[in-house]
Amino acid sequence: MILPICLYGEKVLRKKCEEVPFKKDISELVSDMFDTMRKFNGCGLAAPQIGKSIMLFITEYPDESENLVSTVFINPKFSVRKGSTYSILEEGCLSIPGVYIPVRRADNIYVEYFNEKWQIERKNIDDFPARIFLHEYDHLFGKLISDYREKMSDDEKLDLEEKLKSISKNI
Repeated sequence: MILPICLYGEKVLRKKCEEVPFKKDISELVSDMFDTMRKFNGCGLAAPQIGKSIMLFITEYPDESENLVSTVFINPKFSVRKGSTYSILEEGCLSIPGVYIPVRRADNIYVEYFNEKWQIERKNIDDFPARIFLHEYDHLFGKLISDYREKMSDDEKLDLEEKLKSISKNI
């Protein structure tokens, strides 16, 4: 089922999320989140973006062989790996349509999380998948790409403010 996306200005996007209770059945929610993310051509979707203030997000992207890698992250934690590089790339967000902001992120992270079967997963994530993880992880703590304005010119910041006002007027 396609769920409505919460837009910039909705309070749920700025809340720190609660952990998902261990072994809670979230299979239907996860399925709906994948349907929603795919409908809006995203590569990730966090629970706050659909109005749920819980520590859950999903990602999906093509690997080197063009096979889709779909992952469910429940109650995730991460650390930047020693010697990690950082890169600045423009990011968009389903909750802030039409806005792209340069964001500096680590390229190499170590993550721990529960998967959809409540099994603990531990792995290294690099490059674009790391960027997706960090973007969605930010949502769990009420942080949006619009908070990364430091790499923008004054004119770009003014333009961003106008776009954000326009989006938040529609909620």
